[in-house]
Amino acid sequence: GPIKAFQPMTLSGSMSEDLEAIITRWDFSYLLPPDEKGRTVFYMDRSRFAYASEGISNLGLLRLLWYVCHVALEKEVTQKNGV
Repeated sequence: GPIKAFQPMTLSGSMSEDLEAIITRWDFSYLLPPDEKGRTVFYMDRSRFAYASEGISNLGLLRLLWYVCHVALEKEVTQKNGV
């Protein structure tokens, strides 16, 4: 929402309400080691998606996915070589 839009994208900022979901259910999406070209690999296991999204709003799930993208983009190798 408008309030979270201006908070830092950290676990103590805009992600604070989603911390429990990150700890208990975030096992369907991973940042893997870079490929042979040095690009960060983002992997999502759709077979685990239904379990991971139980008890989390759609907006919360989108925030979690956006957070993973931000974590990837903080890596210098990702900024240089892409995803």
